Parts: sequence; C-alpha cells; structure tokens
Amino acid sequence: MGELEVELLSRIVKRSGQQLRSDDPSALKDIVSLVKHKMAGVDPSSMNSRTRFMVEQLTNLKNNKFKAAGSSAGASSGADGAVDHRTPVRKYLSSLNRSRASGAAPDPLRVGLGELRDPKRGKWWLVGAAWAGDPLAEHQAGLEQQGGLLGKGGKEATGDAELARLARSQGMNTDVRKGVFNVLMSSEDYIDACERLQQLGLSDVQQREIARVLLQCCGNEKVYNPYYTLVASRLCAKSHSFQITLQYILWDFIRSDLGEQSVGGQELVKNLGGQAAASDDNKVPPRKMTHTAKFYAWCIAKGALSLAVLKPIPFATPLPATRTFLIQLMSHVILATQTPSPAFALPTAATKKDRAALERVVVLCAPHPRLQRGLALFLDPEGGAGATLAAQWVGKRVGEREKAVVKWGMKVALETLSVGGIVPGDV
Repeated sequence: MGELEVELLSRIVKRSGQQLRSDDPSALKDIVSLVKHKMAGVDPSSMNSRTRFMVEQLTNLKNNKFKAAGSSAGASSGADGAVDHRTPVRKYLSSLNRSRASGAAPDPLRVGLGELRDPKRGKWWLVGAAWAGDPLAEHQAGLEQQGGLLGKGGKEATGDAELARLARSQGMNTDVRKGVFNVLMSSEDYIDACERLQQLGLSDVQQREIARVLLQCCGNEKVYNPYYTLVASRLCAKSHSFQITLQYILWDFIRSDLGEQSVGGQELVKNLGGQAAASDDNKVPPRKMTHTAKFYAWCIAKGALSLAVLKPIPFATPLPATRTFLIQLMSHVILATQTPSPAFALPTAATKKDRAALERVVVLCAPHPRLQRGLALFLDPEGGAGATLAAQWVGKRVGEREKAVVKWGMKVALETLSVGGIVPGDV
C-alpha cells in the first residue's frame, strides 16, 4: 500500500470509523479484510510508522476499542479533528424542549406570513413599538371572517371580541389580567372557573393577579355578585398563598382607599412621613366599599380567611370611612354565619340561631390580644359605636330580621371576646 492510500484510509477511520461501524458493519468488515489481503506477506518490521498506526486503528475499531475523534476536548479544535455538527444542534433542540416545558422559553413573536410580506404595517420588529396597521382593512377582514362563520363558531368569535372590549374597559392592562378576566367571565360556574384558573399555568407571582382581578370585578359590579366570593373562598381552601395575597390586598385597600396610613407595617408609616394628614381626603365609592366588605365577610365566616386579617387596624381611633367599612364587614360576618346563602339572605323559616358558628369565627382572635381588645372595644355598645351603628345600618339597608340577628351577633361576639370568654379548648 502506498503512502496516499494509507493516509486516506487513516483519515476515513479517524473521522467516520465509529459511525461506519454502527451504520454498516459489513462495509467495515470488507475494508479490514481488504487491508489484510494487501498486507499479507509484508514484514511488520519493514512497515513505516504511519502504516503501523493505520493498522492499529483498524484493529481497535474492529474490536470496539477505538476512541472517537470528537470525544476528547481538543479533538474538534485541531485541523485534523472530526467535527460533528449534529451534536450541538441536538443539544440546543433538547434545551428548547426543556425550557418550553418549564415556561422559561421566550414567547413566540406571533407574526404571520402577511406581516412578513408587508413590513410597512407597523414597526413590529422594534421592541415596545406600537402596532399601527390598517384599521379599515382589518375591520373589513374581520367582517368578512365573521360573515363566513356559522352557528356556534360565529357566536364564539363575537363573544371573544366582547370580552376583549370589556377587559379593556375594566383596566385589565396586562396579558395575565386579561387571561384571568376572560376565564372568570366565560366560565359556567365558580367550580369551572377555579379549575380553569389553575390550568393557566401561572407562576407564583402571576397567581397574585387572580385575587386582584377578583376584587376589582367584585367592586365594579352594580349589584353585589357572590360569584367572585365563591371563587375566592374555593381558591383559599386550596392555596395558603392565595389567603396571604387577599390579606395584603385588604391592607392596601384600607390604607390607600380608606386612608388608614398606619396599616401596612411600621416601616411604611415611617416612610410616609407627613402624608398621614391628608388621609381624610381619600374617597371610596360606597358601592365598592359594600361589595368589598361582603367579599371578605363571607370568606371570614366560612373559614377561608381569619379575623386575624384585621389585626393592623386601629379600632380605637378609626377614620370615618374605616369605621363604616368595619361596621359593614362585621355585620355581614354575623349574617354569613347564620345562612348558607352567599347573598346573605337569611332562611325564611324561623330557625334557632347558630351561636357555635359565630363563636368559631370570633375565637380565632385568641392568639392576637391586641385584635381581641380592639374588636371588643369596637363592639361594646357603651364604649364603642360599632354595635349601635351596625344595627342601624343593617336595619336601613336590609330589614328587621337581619337587624335582630346582627344585634344578637354583636352581643355574642362581645361575650366571646371578653376576659375569660375565649377558652383555649374551643379553638
């Protein structure tokens, strides 16, 4: 065998020997037998070093002892090293699959062939640029598409457009909030809504938006809708973090909407400085206050939340708006313990009042002495105005039956909160 044949065969073995052995072993066998035939009768001592190296390579490859050229760290960097371009591509594709499964993959560009063919329709290739487009052409295309849809499909397209318009009007300015809003508005009932919300695949931070959207929708309704409250109470039963989120949202509401600057932690009070004097100017719509009070009252009465969420409130010196909110909250907590209706409607039949249900709610204040004393002061008809004003407020807004139940409930709660009234064994 000449020098050229030896060099070429050595390079073939080095670059693609392992692949040849796995893909076509018979071809490798033919090469080995051909080399043996050529080298028959040749004295090994008379061979040059390159020929002996090539024969050793073939022997090692045949016995599966050959080391692949690309397996070493420096093999692919040399001039004679075999470079496998498929391996890095396979690794990159597998990493994309893992990133997509974990949610870390970047969002798709969502640009169709029409946008690529007509790049003048808005600066879509610039990050943060607004999409201009042709409103007239898009509107005409939408009408044609809507006209071509039949039956249920056309109704779904119209419904999606209506939900998108409603989401914009409600201030849902992020994709997460829009998705949560669409689920809430399009679900069959609160159970279906909870299941679909859990299937959105939101991260821990994004799941906080569910509580904010629920409170915003509940407060914007013209008439109180218990649907949002039922969704919230069911989510609280499944997630402790959702309970914590609702607690902080309540504190934000009391601080920003009702003006209680002391709610939210001592560091916040220090940072506010002189802003506390302007807290009386905060105004909150009465409808939003009432709906929020009912929302939290039902969650507290049914065990989804605890009265401990009220622990930072200054019961001794509340602002007028805070006092009104607490009156409504405690009144509806009492009513919720006496009825299975999330609309706070008492049963028509005259039944015995459920004292144990109310005591189970109030007794949870035992680990918080400050909250216990504050609620007792607020509910005391002699020392605080909460009990008297609550009975008057419920009597004006609801009826005499509810007024009697609230008056009775205030008395029971005050007895439970009094010194020696909370028994550790009842918790």
